Amino acid sequence: MGKYPPEMCIIGFHYRKKLYICKLFRNESCMKKNAPQKSSQRPVIKRTHRISFLMNDEEQKILDKYVSKYKVENVSKFVREAVIRTALRQLDQDRPTLFDQK
Repeated sequence: MGKYPPEMCIIGFHYRKKLYICKLFRNESCMKKNAPQKSSQRPVIKRTHRISFLMNDEEQKILDKYVSKYKVENVSKFVREAVIRTALRQLDQDRPTLFDQK
């Protein structure tokens, strides 16, 4: 831990037998448990709904290749953002318009 400055949090997690390291800058709420939240910070929204899905061998190989090639440190965040991005894009395309677009 000596090679990282004290203002950084180092978080490690395991995914498919590999260790990924995430470096985050500390803020006061990270360092103090009961620190009051500043008004300029966004409120923290807890994730309470769990979604799990299965992948076949080819899909898993593709995901593993992408994660290693582009050095994705947080696979869960990557998959969550990809799903939400796709859903929002589709909802945006399907929204009603005032005039027919051809």
